[in-house]
Amino acid sequence: MKSTTLNSKSRTRRSSPQPKANDSRRARLAILIAGTAWLLGCSHADPLQPPPPPRPSPPPQGDSTAVLTAAKDNTLYETALGELSNGAGEYFFVGRTGSGRLRRGLIGFDIAAGLPSGATVTSVSLTFHMSRTIVGPESIAVHNVLAEWGESTSNSNVLGGGGGAPSAPGDATWIHTFFDTSLWVSPGGDFSTASSAAEPVDTVGFYNWSTPQMAADVQAWLDDPSKNFGWILIGPENMTSTKRFDTRENTTGMFRPRLTVRYKPAP
Repeated sequence: MKSTTLNSKSRTRRSSPQPKANDSRRARLAILIAGTAWLLGCSHADPLQPPPPPRPSPPPQGDSTAVLTAAKDNTLYETALGELSNGAGEYFFVGRTGSGRLRRGLIGFDIAAGLPSGATVTSVSLTFHMSRTIVGPESIAVHNVLAEWGESTSNSNVLGGGGGAPSAPGDATWIHTFFDTSLWVSPGGDFSTASSAAEPVDTVGFYNWSTPQMAADVQAWLDDPSKNFGWILIGPENMTSTKRFDTRENTTGMFRPRLTVRYKPAP
């Protein structure tokens, strides 16, 4: 009986688990896994590490840029007879004067000469330098002009520009497209009722007008140059709001108006 008991206990001892050996194997396995992850560059992301910033989008491919200078500009001075203009002056004026007279600015660009035929206009930016004001911020709107108009030799620089100079033959005036042989349908100019853009203008400095509708205007002028009559700038006309803008004749080159056009050339 004693022998049987001892043999049973011996077998029991031999078949019992070996915790120390198992722990050792687990430790070696953990070290192996950690080492493999290190060799692979620790590919698992650290949940506490913020993701890298997104890469900036690449610029549009295939677009070209043209910077056009104004072909003509003028001021429409509100008068019943159209006797005032400023075709060759350094400035044009927009808004309502302190004496209650209205001023509107005309500008035109030779789109067909500045862009290749068949191009697709993707965006435009019209830049002006505003050099004098008698009021704070005012919204200045740009409208598509509907009739051809002129710039001649009238020049009110010696008078400061704001009052205008005697109209010269071929000048646009409040009532004339070309002084004094042809008239606007409506005094003050013929233009689209809806504006192509509007921009708040405050203190002296540079201002840009840029909208899809302006790009559509330029595209239409490129496709059919016979309808390119430029834009007219109009400010608030129910209150004093006059702003003075520099024209293409301004003696400081960087102050002259410019039209920046991005386009895709024809395939």
